[in-house]
Amino acid sequence: MKEFRQRAISNDDQLRKRIVETGKILGRYGFVSFLGSYASGNISARLPHSNRILITPSGLAKAALNKREICTMDLDGTGIKGRLKPTTEMPTHLAIYKRRPNVNAIIHTHPTYATAFAIAKRKIPVVTIEMAGLVGSDVPVVRFVIPGTQELGREVIRALGDGVAVLLQDHGLITTGSTLDEALAATIAIEDDAMLTCLAETIAKPKTVPRTQIARIRKYIQTEYGQRKNLRPRLK
Repeated sequence: MKEFRQRAISNDDQLRKRIVETGKILGRYGFVSFLGSYASGNISARLPHSNRILITPSGLAKAALNKREICTMDLDGTGIKGRLKPTTEMPTHLAIYKRRPNVNAIIHTHPTYATAFAIAKRKIPVVTIEMAGLVGSDVPVVRFVIPGTQELGREVIRALGDGVAVLLQDHGLITTGSTLDEALAATIAIEDDAMLTCLAETIAKPKTVPRTQIARIRKYIQTEYGQRKNLRPRLK
């Protein structure tokens, strides 16, 4: 029992550090702006072998968090640890975790090009190998719903299905992963894909990756790419 408790404490601490690191990376990419009284974006991760999640607080810059500011919640939304109020988007995070047991991390951001697609209510197509391998499908758009509501959570899980990401109309991007690294890699790949789609459209109509090849590319990235099988990208 003592060993289990020590392992749980270690998992908690490591995951808090990884959330803080992820926030800094998102800040460097310009995906989570801080506007004084408003801080965009939120990050969460499921604690291993539990019904608890760690989630970022409301109103604080995600690029400047420390691990003590991360909130611990159960999947019913009850606070377990932390003095700060969790993000207002918690209902959407909880809805995804409840529906998708294979999801252990969620990142919500406002990347420029991906958000432009959300404003246009237009899905992001697969035009790059990275998008094919790390996301595996177009990114659909969820109809406009007031942020922070249970209704938004329901709409997100409906549009997300078994996929990796969705756009929130007039709002931003949500990505998921089995780890924070996976969700972060998907966020970057989607924004790059959206940017390149926009740039390519100034020349000609972009050619998408053939649908018959997307699953093949994704499987290769997930199981064979890199130095060993099942290698996951680690972004620092």
